[in-house]
Amino acid sequence: MKPWSNEEVFGQTPQIKFFLGAATPGGFVSRFDELTDLRPGSRLYLLKGGPGCGKSTMLRKLNFCALQREEPVELICCSADPSSLDAIILPQRRVSAADATAPHLLEPKYPGCYETLVTTDSCWDQTALSSHREEIIHLTEEKARCTEHAGRFLSAAGFIRKDSSRFAAEAMDVPKLTRFAQRLCQREFPREKPSAEPQKEKIRFLSAITGEGVCLLAETARALAKSIYIIEDDYGCVSQTLLELLRKEALSRGLALYSCYCPLSPFHRLEHLFLPELSLAFLTSNRFHPVTGQQVGEYRRINSSRFYHEEQLREKKKRLRHYQAAADQMLTEAMLRMQEGAKAHRELEAIYHSAILADELDRLGWMLTKRVFGSGA
Repeated sequence: MKPWSNEEVFGQTPQIKFFLGAATPGGFVSRFDELTDLRPGSRLYLLKGGPGCGKSTMLRKLNFCALQREEPVELICCSADPSSLDAIILPQRRVSAADATAPHLLEPKYPGCYETLVTTDSCWDQTALSSHREEIIHLTEEKARCTEHAGRFLSAAGFIRKDSSRFAAEAMDVPKLTRFAQRLCQREFPREKPSAEPQKEKIRFLSAITGEGVCLLAETARALAKSIYIIEDDYGCVSQTLLELLRKEALSRGLALYSCYCPLSPFHRLEHLFLPELSLAFLTSNRFHPVTGQQVGEYRRINSSRFYHEEQLREKKKRLRHYQAAADQMLTEAMLRMQEGAKAHRELEAIYHSAILADELDRLGWMLTKRVFGSGA
């Protein structure tokens, strides 16, 4: 097999990409439990090692091998650096591999029979790292400090966003929205369950708050859906209510789902919905992550303003603008702290990367690919 490259792994063809962790108002939320698959023959590889020690590189190698074989792949991006990988899911093989270090720490529950530990301890020069001891400690503490400060601003943004949505919801025409959801289900959902195999709702994040802004993995819509609806809703209450109605109906019909939650309300605010069996997606577009046709191609637009009582909403708009401005300010401050934390992390990665034993890391990476794909990898 020819050597892999970043250009080939992340080329022009859209891939299914999600986050399984996100910085939220309550701290880092990990949904890496979603990787668990205890069906016969399944396997989870847990990659352990320091920053910049090749975990993402090994995941990219697995992705490259799967693409060469034209096998389905789901990529889990790092919410702090979306260009890096935190996990990969190979559904056809019932195999997953994940960066099992903090903040999405994973420990084996069924070692050997389900999880396999892959550590990079043998791939670094410990003497070289010891010479940077004080710098490593300082940068690690600096990164933790920035994360803590960013969390405080995210907490404030989350409270403001929640109050804003509650206030706007007072003007929402719920009966009208409910009737619209029913018509949409009748038009888009089949009467019969399309697959005899039991389906599972998968919980994901499609967006993440980073030091560079809010990242939305919009290409996933192109990879999963031919029919895309974009719900334009800056207040969040119409999109949340509509998506919950669609989700409930889809689950009652046994349809497979990707349910994607908002990082500012990671357990309660549904923000995007994918129904891969129907090649159908519903995305929320708002001031934090606008969705455009350039990102997703052709789409149908749902304007949330039609589901508000116009006069009631007009009376609330001044206060809602204040809410939005305050939330924007808190998010901006959080992102600045995240930028500082990301800088410390990059410096840590550079130190560890300089101490890497490249041949040993390459051997370990290809050994992993052979275990997953066989001797032909």
